[in-house]
Amino acid sequence: IEQLGSLKSRKDKIVLLKTALIDETFRKIVKYALDPFITFGITDYIIEPEAIYSIPRKDFFEFLDDLAERRLTGYAARTMAGQHAVLGEFYLEDILKLILAKDLRCGVGVKTVNAAYPNLIKEFKVSAAELYRECDAVFPMLESMKIDGIRCFALCRGPKDVVSLSRNGKPIELPKLMTKQIGRLHHRVKQDFVLDGELKSGHFSNTVSLVKTKGSNNVDLEYFVFDFIPLEQFLVQGKTVSQIERYSILQY
Repeated sequence: IEQLGSLKSRKDKIVLLKTALIDETFRKIVKYALDPFITFGITDYIIEPEAIYSIPRKDFFEFLDDLAERRLTGYAARTMAGQHAVLGEFYLEDILKLILAKDLRCGVGVKTVNAAYPNLIKEFKVSAAELYRECDAVFPMLESMKIDGIRCFALCRGPKDVVSLSRNGKPIELPKLMTKQIGRLHHRVKQDFVLDGELKSGHFSNTVSLVKTKGSNNVDLEYFVFDFIPLEQFLVQGKTVSQIERYSILQY
């Protein structure tokens, strides 16, 4: 990872990755850190000696799987993460931080990894805005005001399991109240889902600054939602229910 960070050329990074990704352990680290669909429910860990030394330590990747499948959450998850940070190999704490942050911090993203090792990581593909052309318009159509904000996708797998991602699949920290509101929607629709919309708080520059500030928890941040997609259909990028039906769920 340090070698990758020292290289400026994407081509040189791909050459190094082709060799490095042969190693299964490194391949797993890269996938856990960069796959936007693998989330852990925690972003940090806690170190409490009595708890750390009193619980049996699992294999590192088995532990990450438990986080990803939410078999381990909350205090227990953060404590066991601290256990791996303290008791693991000397480099493991740094690796854990990168994985929980979902960023290898060496100038390597999903596309670069897949260029070296095809299809290792599922890309986060979403529809982008296109210039309106009247000749291509088909009526009737749905329309809504364009909000000058930050694109945000909220993946909800349960009332207390909400993960927010940017249009590039990078984690976004939402205010706790907003996360709870999204979680409550899960009770009503009784299925896992993805919300597509934009975050906004005043001017665009202010929104960008707020979204990038960890732990800001600003209650002035608003989430303008314009689509609802069942999670299963979002993941397979396949045919979904009509937009009219999806939009009606948001209006309810």
